[in-house]
Amino acid sequence: IVVIKPQWLIDALGKVIRDSTIHVDMAQYERTGLEEDAQLLFNKGIATRDLLGYLWNYDQTEFFIDLMKRTMLMSAYTDSDSFLIPSLLKENKDMGAVDTRCVVDFSATFLPHGVFQRLVCLCVEYVSRKTSFGDTVRMNKNYARFPAFACQEVELVE
Repeated sequence: IVVIKPQWLIDALGKVIRDSTIHVDMAQYERTGLEEDAQLLFNKGIATRDLLGYLWNYDQTEFFIDLMKRTMLMSAYTDSDSFLIPSLLKENKDMGAVDTRCVVDFSATFLPHGVFQRLVCLCVEYVSRKTSFGDTVRMNKNYARFPAFACQEVELVE
């Protein structure tokens, strides 16, 4: 992909990946009937196709979705109309103890910013193709737990 005006691309992606405490006006979403979708995005990091279309003015939506998936900024979630954006996940210290057989813990080492989120994207994309995981997935800014193999869960810790 060659982008002649990179600011156009940054502006488009910045409409989705943003700090919701500073740059989000929920009244805008209330007026359009997308308030629930916006809350889902900015509280749980899950975007709907309708909301993404609205944010990108229904122009080049499929291109941006494909670009974000290829760059691992987004992955398909439970169906073809919802997407996980790990960089929008909130921090939550209390995720509950679980007997997990596979734990990948990066907390004792240096991990460049964004690598953990991209790893979560890859794992969620893989798992969503293999199984319907529904409410069994637990994720936040630096933690993810999801079913990966028969009767076993994988836990990622940043």
